[in-house]
Amino acid sequence: MSDNKFSVDDILNEYSKKKEQKSKSKSTFNVDEFFASSQVSVNENKKKSFDFNINDNNSGFAPENNANKATTPLPENNINEKTNLKSENNISDNINSKENALKPLRRNSGNTEIIESILKMKKERIFSKTAEIVPINRKNINDINLEITDKIIPKTEQIPIGSIIDEDAKMQMLEEKRSKRIKDFVLTNTKSLDTDSLFEEESDDFSEIDDAPEIADEISQLKGNIIVRIIFLAIASIISTYTAFANDFAWPVVDLFSITQNPQSYLFINIVIGFLTVFVSSSVIVSGIKNLFKLNADCDSICSIGIIGSLISAVLILFNSQQLQQGTVHIFICVSILSLLFNSIGRLLIINRTELNFKYISGDNEKHGLFQIEDQDTASRFTRGSVSGFPSLTSMKKTEFINDFLKTSFNPDISDAFCKKAVPITLISSLVIALLSLFFNTSLDISARLVIAVSVFSGTTALASCFAIMFVTNLPLARATKQLLLSSACMISYQAVEEFSDTNSVLLDVSQLFPEGSVELVNLKQISSSTIEEGILIAASLSCHANSILKPTFYKMLKGKIEMLYPVESYLYEDTLGLSGWISNKRVLLGTRELMKNHSIEGLPSLAKEVDYAKGNLVLYLSVSGEITTMFIIKIKASLGVAKWLKELSNQRITVILRSVDSIISLTFLSDVFKVPSETFKLIPFRHHKKFDELTTFEPQVSTPLVCSGKFQSFAMLISTIRKIAKTSVFGVSFAVASLCTGLLLSLTMALLSSYSELTASVIILINLAWAVITYLAISIKRF
Repeated sequence: MSDNKFSVDDILNEYSKKKEQKSKSKSTFNVDEFFASSQVSVNENKKKSFDFNINDNNSGFAPENNANKATTPLPENNINEKTNLKSENNISDNINSKENALKPLRRNSGNTEIIESILKMKKERIFSKTAEIVPINRKNINDINLEITDKIIPKTEQIPIGSIIDEDAKMQMLEEKRSKRIKDFVLTNTKSLDTDSLFEEESDDFSEIDDAPEIADEISQLKGNIIVRIIFLAIASIISTYTAFANDFAWPVVDLFSITQNPQSYLFINIVIGFLTVFVSSSVIVSGIKNLFKLNADCDSICSIGIIGSLISAVLILFNSQQLQQGTVHIFICVSILSLLFNSIGRLLIINRTELNFKYISGDNEKHGLFQIEDQDTASRFTRGSVSGFPSLTSMKKTEFINDFLKTSFNPDISDAFCKKAVPITLISSLVIALLSLFFNTSLDISARLVIAVSVFSGTTALASCFAIMFVTNLPLARATKQLLLSSACMISYQAVEEFSDTNSVLLDVSQLFPEGSVELVNLKQISSSTIEEGILIAASLSCHANSILKPTFYKMLKGKIEMLYPVESYLYEDTLGLSGWISNKRVLLGTRELMKNHSIEGLPSLAKEVDYAKGNLVLYLSVSGEITTMFIIKIKASLGVAKWLKELSNQRITVILRSVDSIISLTFLSDVFKVPSETFKLIPFRHHKKFDELTTFEPQVSTPLVCSGKFQSFAMLISTIRKIAKTSVFGVSFAVASLCTGLLLSLTMALLSSYSELTASVIILINLAWAVITYLAISIKRF
């Protein structure tokens, strides 16, 4: 080959050299840039050049003629021939020369192999970049069986021929409008226990879900400890109580436990049992005494003063056992042990409730925390005209985690509040009665009177033991917990009663009254030239965005393919009329006949036809860009569960404040559907919807004693149960007050009459057990 020509292999060799040089200099090299910028002289004499330009659609090279010089194709015999360039510098100069731009090649017998090799390189490069891209399959409404064939009312009106749009073009437009997916569519729906307590500081509380196994293990361990304590106290109670009854009623008993035969051994054995009881129940006693000195006495305190007083009395009597043998004094250790046994059983109820609640709180289930609206201005705006007196408005918000679970579980309750006042009164009264007995028994020496006074002090605290005080709240809560958990609701502690018992109104979304299956699309009627499918999509998009009660119905029709819904730019609800919004720059209305008339929408069927189409059901119209497109016939039926609890709330005079964006919802309609007075409901205006959303929006973590699944039944059950427990607890505490007052009065009377010797341990046990049974029956009248 002549010096003024070179082959394609030379070009490729030169390209490889330049690529290596680029690689060494850590710069990238692109084939397209090379062939676009490089200028190669094929013939220095004729100045003929070729531009290798690859077409993106792989259709080949487009020819381009030079006006002054003819393009000469490469001879076929020169394609595979290898030639040497004059020098490396000449090649570089020829390649980089800007004067000799390459022109596009024509496909011919001479350059076909070159073009194909370059195209192959291009395809390989493109394929390597796109090999891992997975094609997206767009959903189409025609791929879904909407199950509306038997629901469409036949179209009998004449349709202008010009208004019919080609179906393929319409579907193409439909696909273009669905480029943006709707991603936010969602269908719905300290009391100290022990030294081995679940928490010593706030940091030991349930703070993250990963701690659940550890907390559950601690609860289980504490439960085991309390069961062991109950077993010991039960055995100690049986032994000490039987010996007391045997000595008082002449039952058979071994000599060691006989007061008449071996008073000192009887005292010694009871003292030993008493100290063992103190050891086993040390956490309760230490906690009770500590709280007493802090002027915050609780249920532990009333047991603590009883066991300490009885032990001190028994030790003093041990040095003067003749008085015990004569029957002038008594020891009441058996009463104190029984009091601790009842206290431990109450603790077991608390632990059982905590264990059950923790399984729900830490479980993988939907949780909504209840809260009271503390801003009185907001509560007044929501309840104005529907609640008489001070508004107490309760609502709920979805959450993922409940904070302060353990702290809330062991918070003080109404029984602790009773003991906070009862224990100091008992102590003072016992001291006063003991001093009176000291002065009234003047016939005895001072040492004997001191023993009697100590025995009277112990007996007075024993009479004021209030065995059932731990059951006043824990029994109703235990029963309620089991029932509530069956309905996916959770009452963590009595704190819920204190916070929510005065609730007189609840704030909810109306969709919570109509769970899935309550709203049914009976029929629909195509009015304009637009398709039924298009009307369903537009109505579904607006309904789902506004959280209408139609949302589950459309969700079911679309088989959950929510990506087909149109994005809604904005919407507003015209009270009692319907929704209006913007979809794809088109004004969309969905509501009543009055809404369409107010917006001067034409094309409404006559009222007679509407009644004929509806057949007693509800009617909604859809308007797009000022034209009626579709009529929806809606049927709504009441859920039995919702109706039951609405009646319960109505009976308790609790008003249901509702947020609604559905024109078919009215106070009269709700009253007719659920068979409750219309005064039970109030619909808040659209101007308050933003505040409603702020109050009920999702919050990752909340601290609340009430949790439910978000369904109306579980929510209403919590509110109703709280009010019942509040009444039951107050009723139970009233019996505890009566028990305390009766015991103190009886002790005072017997001391003044110098007849305290008649109050034996067995008599005091019977009195306390009688009050315990009465209290139990009183708080068991209403079951949950």
